[in-house]
Amino acid sequence: MQPSSQKLYAANGSPIHVHGTVELPVTIAGHNSVVKMLVTPDVREPMLSFSWLSEKQVCWDFTRNALFMHGTLIPLQRKKSPQACRRVYLCYESTLSSQRTHKSMSLHVLR
Repeated sequence: MQPSSQKLYAANGSPIHVHGTVELPVTIAGHNSVVKMLVTPDVREPMLSFSWLSEKQVCWDFTRNALFMHGTLIPLQRKKSPQACRRVYLCYESTLSSQRTHKSMSLHVLR
């Protein structure tokens, strides 16, 4: 596990504690990949980020409740679980520098 300074929040704004990151090999529809994941005691299931899905050109077919990846339709499974927040936001800091004033400002970017 590698340290991480990334800040993660649930949709309701409550912080999700991040212990670090790991890179894990996964096989999806017969295709091998490596996924960089955040390690947290607050989330029980793995979540694939929007950036990873986009990078791998995965299409989410909401009508069929499936993912389309590498020419394969992958049905998604529903899981009975207590009502819980299923959306999180990743926040990271970035510094912008204005060429006119040569001043820097920090901002938080949500993904």
